[in-house]
Amino acid sequence: MPTNPCLSQRRLASVQPIGVWREPLPRRALGEREAGRWWPEAVAAAVVKATRPSRTESPAAQSWPGMGNGVKESTARVREDAEPILPSPVNSKRDHRQVLSSLLSGALAGALAKTAVAPLDRTKIIFQVSSKRFSAKEAFRLLYFTYLNEGFFSLWRGNSATMVRVVPYAAIQFSAHEEYKRILGRYYGFHGEALPPWPRLLAGALAGTTAASLTYPLDLVRARMAVTPKEMYSNIFHVFIRISREEGLKTLYHGFTPTVLGVIPYAGLSFFTYETLKSLHREYSGRPQPYPFERMIFGACAGLIGQSASYPLDVVRRRMQTAGVTGHPHASILHTLRAIVREEGAVRGLYKGLSMNWLKGPIAVGISFTTFDLMQILLRHLQS
Repeated sequence: MPTNPCLSQRRLASVQPIGVWREPLPRRALGEREAGRWWPEAVAAAVVKATRPSRTESPAAQSWPGMGNGVKESTARVREDAEPILPSPVNSKRDHRQVLSSLLSGALAGALAKTAVAPLDRTKIIFQVSSKRFSAKEAFRLLYFTYLNEGFFSLWRGNSATMVRVVPYAAIQFSAHEEYKRILGRYYGFHGEALPPWPRLLAGALAGTTAASLTYPLDLVRARMAVTPKEMYSNIFHVFIRISREEGLKTLYHGFTPTVLGVIPYAGLSFFTYETLKSLHREYSGRPQPYPFERMIFGACAGLIGQSASYPLDVVRRRMQTAGVTGHPHASILHTLRAIVREEGAVRGLYKGLSMNWLKGPIAVGISFTTFDLMQILLRHLQS
């Protein structure tokens, strides 16, 4: 029995699904941005996906002649009413866990590292803010006489202020570094992979700058307690009160500029060196994770390179931070640099205590990086 082909086409089109609802490009792009995945590759992928027909679309929506315009128009109307894609609550919860894990691991890493080298750090600060000539013999003599005159625990004087500063500083720095790595990895298309050199250096510099900006007054308080006797400042709150009353609140940020200028190469090179050494180790050894003692060696190299590059600015910031209690006038970076070079010489003045830093710096940074990595591995294991 002959049939009307037009009638058959209408019947088939009435029972076939029109097609899969797809959102228009602006809403899909908005969903990507809200989910934290806004980069050029995502936009390109959204364009391709929005303009490519879905595999589940029926023949009525794709190939029947004479009905293409009507199907496309109705599909477009349906897309305009679609809801934007929202970030998955599971992914959001996972991101919060990662941030908390980084904060906790960073706090513990900073506390262990600074406590281990606190006596050497205090000795270095004393030489940095004075005009005495530094030598290893004089440094250990200072440690010995401090122990005889004030007791063993006086070697850790100012460490409580160090912990108040280092715990949030290290927590913010390591957590910010992980976030900056994730953001830069998405932007450059290296999500889930090791970053190339320049983004790796930028992530470390941004992490150090973020942490230093948020915790700088605690660093100044710690420096003041390290170079003054117990009678002058009894505790951390006493330092804040006296500085605010006698020198003004702006003194709490005196020396901030050289600090940031020094943190950029220090943090950038430290994280860059450590991540690069881990990447090279993974490439040549075939093992996904280095052993703990290998992490210590990588961290020691990172600390050695980072602190050597930024050490002159570290001397300048210490001199500016303690100007109110050491008799040095409050001055700018250039005036402080000129005074140090004029009185003590360029090498002896600006690199005073560097050999002490070569001893304590690699130890501290090695402990810090190793502790952070091992804590991250442990917390991921516990969560899974």
